[in-house]
Amino acid sequence: REEYYPFGETSFGSYGKKRYRFCGKEKDEESGLYYYGARSYSSWTCRFISVDPLAGKYAQLTPYNYAGNEPIGDKDIDGMQSQNTDTSQTSAPAPNSDSTPTQTAGTNVNCHQVKKDETLGGIAKKYGVTVDALRKANNLDPKDDKDLDIGRELKIPNASHSNENTIVKIPISLHSKMLEKVSKETATRFLKEFETNNGLTGQEAAKKLKNSKRVEFFEIHPNKHTPNDKANASDNIRDAANGKPVYRSNYENAKGGTVELNPKLLLGLLELSEKYKFSVQELAGGSHKIGSEHYNGNSVDINWLNGEHVNANHPDAKQFIKDAEKLGFIINNEWKLKKAPHFHMTIK
Repeated sequence: REEYYPFGETSFGSYGKKRYRFCGKEKDEESGLYYYGARSYSSWTCRFISVDPLAGKYAQLTPYNYAGNEPIGDKDIDGMQSQNTDTSQTSAPAPNSDSTPTQTAGTNVNCHQVKKDETLGGIAKKYGVTVDALRKANNLDPKDDKDLDIGRELKIPNASHSNENTIVKIPISLHSKMLEKVSKETATRFLKEFETNNGLTGQEAAKKLKNSKRVEFFEIHPNKHTPNDKANASDNIRDAANGKPVYRSNYENAKGGTVELNPKLLLGLLELSEKYKFSVQELAGGSHKIGSEHYNGNSVDINWLNGEHVNANHPDAKQFIKDAEKLGFIINNEWKLKKAPHFHMTIK
């Protein structure tokens, strides 16, 4: 048996391993995402992780919404449309369906005739308007939303007018349990990366990097210190690929503890790997200068490029730096050092 909060987080469970969970959808145990067909769904952020292919039809809703942000009465079918749990109506009406509003003779007011089992929420979705706008246009009480008189004609407000004063706001937490799952700092970064990287997350980039044959991650720290601190580059990329904070080292100047790797850092490395082969010697681990951005998950050290150790005369060094800077990386002159030269790259 398993019980859920409205957006799919488990509230109670006394069960073994189950492949199909919330709304009968398959859950990926590694990422924690539900597979809906067109997109994957993150129940702990109450959002899909990529844009709705039908987003253009529902300008009043965020393109990452689940079930029109009404999970009590609706459920999502395939990541592209929602279905009212009390009816068989979907949020994406078929062409030539009878959901097109009729125009009342002699007026410019569009109307809809209520049919059996229709709800106000379902009707609002058909025409791309808010429930509040529909109530206001017809002087309806909220208690009447699911008990409409069959045959009643409802005035359908213009969709653009119903939204002109509406601000769509995505909260960090849509229910209290989410705060137990993720910190505000982590959630802010998680939501921000959707807005800037076309839905590709830092975790997805880390998975690609971890499995790439073009990028090597060191399994030891590149100095005399080789503690089993779970903070070498290989450990860091594995933890990031699993959606976890990564460990920092705890010797010399290192701070210890954990940190989230910057998604921009991971996405930038992934893009560079399409053109170059390179080796990563440190991410958040190792000992660096006090205040180093390595400790904040914003820096990476690369010491091999296209099969040759980084140095001042490397044939690909200058072009690599140009390409990295286009992605937002800042690179200092440590690649020109005579002793242990490497690219020290930072992005924020």
